[in-house]
Amino acid sequence: LFGQHKGGKLERLKAALCFSGNFAIALTNPPTVIRTFKVWSQLQELREKNNGKLPALLRNGTLIQVPEGRYQGTWRVASIQDNSESGPLVDMVAPYVVGVPRKDKASKRNVRVSSLTSAHMEVLKSRYTGVSLCPTTPSTSRAKA
Repeated sequence: LFGQHKGGKLERLKAALCFSGNFAIALTNPPTVIRTFKVWSQLQELREKNNGKLPALLRNGTLIQVPEGRYQGTWRVASIQDNSESGPLVDMVAPYVVGVPRKDKASKRNVRVSSLTSAHMEVLKSRYTGVSLCPTTPSTSRAKA
């Protein structure tokens, strides 16, 4: 129960952190679920297996672009699950959806990560200005004087 570091804030408060869910999915071959316990050591191990480079990670809130297939479009990862039979799964919602994913066109539940990678999924870099959702219009507009 006690970590490697003594005299920390949680020890002083006689408290503990309770984690629920998984930290991320590393997009390795095959995809690997990273648990919330000792994340740094799991990431270090993945980096060593990948020639010193950290693989792409899917976390809650990550934006992804799927260019083809059944899940074509831009999605936000809403949750991560690990299924022993079918491998890592994600719940995805449209980027503009707030809250818990429902069963409608703006959300997809229990999507296999393997099906997303076979559809050439791309993890989008986060920007403060957002991501252009329409491929025909530019993401920035210029004001006319």
